[in-house]
Amino acid sequence: ELTNISNVLSISKTLNTPNTLRITRSSTINIGLDKRIAKGFASIISNIYDVQTQMIVMIQDIQKKINEMYIDWKVIRFGSHMENDTKWID
Repeated sequence: ELTNISNVLSISKTLNTPNTLRITRSSTINIGLDKRIAKGFASIISNIYDVQTQMIVMIQDIQKKINEMYIDWKVIRFGSHMENDTKWID
């Protein structure tokens, strides 16, 4: 029996970066499996997608913090004495 499942993710390797997996949502997919197995599969893939989304948000947050630290470090280490004096006065 074919079971129609929506919001299932597809995993594919990209040609440009063969060691990277691309996970994307597809609208519907027909799976010739028992309904319980198909729903379990959809749940696992959906959880993988959710974890990937959380990781992307965390990485973007870390990158933002690193950029802010770099800007501060650049001002303190590479700036002129006037910039340092102004920073201490503030």
